[in-house]
Amino acid sequence: MTVAEGPEAVPHEPRGEVRFLAADGRVRLRGAVEAAGWLLVHTDPPGPGAGGLLDKIVEEEIEQALMRRGAPASGIGGNSSFDALLDDQLMRARAAGARGIALALGPLGALVGPSGALDPEDSVTLRSLAGACRDKPFALWLADSDDQLMGYGPPVRLSDLLLAERAPRCVEPVRKDERDPEEERPSDPAPEPERPSVPWRVFMRELDDAQGPKPLAAVERLFVERYVPLSRAVVAGDAEARARMSLQRFAKSFEKSYREAFAASKVTRRRPPMVLDAPAIASRVARLHGARNVVLLLVDGMRFDVGLRVQELLQSELSPDAVCTEQVLLWSALPTVTSVQLDLIARGAQGLVEPLEHNAEHDMMVPRGKAASTVRRLRAGGREIHKLDVIQSTLGESGPREPERLEAMAQDVVPPIVRFAHGLQPRTLLFLFGDHGFELPVGETGTGPARQGGASPEQVLVPGQAWLIGGIH
Repeated sequence: MTVAEGPEAVPHEPRGEVRFLAADGRVRLRGAVEAAGWLLVHTDPPGPGAGGLLDKIVEEEIEQALMRRGAPASGIGGNSSFDALLDDQLMRARAAGARGIALALGPLGALVGPSGALDPEDSVTLRSLAGACRDKPFALWLADSDDQLMGYGPPVRLSDLLLAERAPRCVEPVRKDERDPEEERPSDPAPEPERPSVPWRVFMRELDDAQGPKPLAAVERLFVERYVPLSRAVVAGDAEARARMSLQRFAKSFEKSYREAFAASKVTRRRPPMVLDAPAIASRVARLHGARNVVLLLVDGMRFDVGLRVQELLQSELSPDAVCTEQVLLWSALPTVTSVQLDLIARGAQGLVEPLEHNAEHDMMVPRGKAASTVRRLRAGGREIHKLDVIQSTLGESGPREPERLEAMAQDVVPPIVRFAHGLQPRTLLFLFGDHGFELPVGETGTGPARQGGASPEQVLVPGQAWLIGGIH
């Protein structure tokens, strides 16, 4: 990695580097970047309210540039680390024909906080970006006016921070054969630790503060890390009633925003990773992990929180013969019904700009009983997809309270998947995904028939899981 200042040293070939450049230096470098086949990404100067959000701004701008370049959809979820997301973006840029990414950040002065320095989280982001320049085809350009900004370095141990004048004390581990025999005597079993409770007040406050436009990655993280845990706490009775109001406000805002964004995507082509991208994501993950073939398994009606529980159960059932290599968050097209998602899988992204086929008869013809627990094969265009209907077959009925009903759904889904997975050849990539979700109306004694087809978070956001079957070392 190289660090340079000023516009005078302009390379003929871009490389992994950190540079502080004036506007004219960026203009001169742009030609070299484009000639070398790199993807150039610009960000506008962030405003004062964007402190701590630099990672989300960077991620969103790179995503939009990749989409314009025609790069494949992301294969990892919004809850992945920033470094993992950047690695994924670099790989997708190469798949789209770019040799690397050059990120030109707008001036960061507005992010300086009351302490006179950049936010600690923004400092972490900049250190991660600079680290990527050392061994990846990634270049970071900052404004020349930012070279004197203050930032935070890597964290240090408290012993070094608070007792710098004293040498840190090292404690050698005691080998088993050196322990006091008295210590070997069995003692009373320690009480099992209590499961930590969800800090629902913090989650509620963060959801309430999430007003106005947000980058896609920020919305996904709020859903995965705040909305879903808070929703679980509410239905389990671990949070006060006012937390439900925060969930409803977030869901209403999400629904309005997604309806507008989905309509606009038909013109702008800007969209998140969707259910229709499942085949492409599965193929990418298979290549990454050296799988010999790919099998797509659609669990009809599996919404995100049910998918999380299914993953937990599959970990214990399939281990050590299978491992979940990737988790992704997928968005369902509107209306969020099965026939629309299958139509888009068959036609690809081009289907979004054409009239969507909502086959009401197909959506109502769901196998029941034993047939619903059988994995069946169907074709979506030229693709072979396996489908499991055990969740969808129960959504038209009333049921017990929401926690018990969701748990029963997950428990019913796992055995057919395990049987199916055991019949696959070694080194097969099994991509398990939902097509849409649902909402459960809450009554006095339980839950009513599910609502489907809308744009709420529960109906739109579904899981994708890549399971590598057999040949695990």
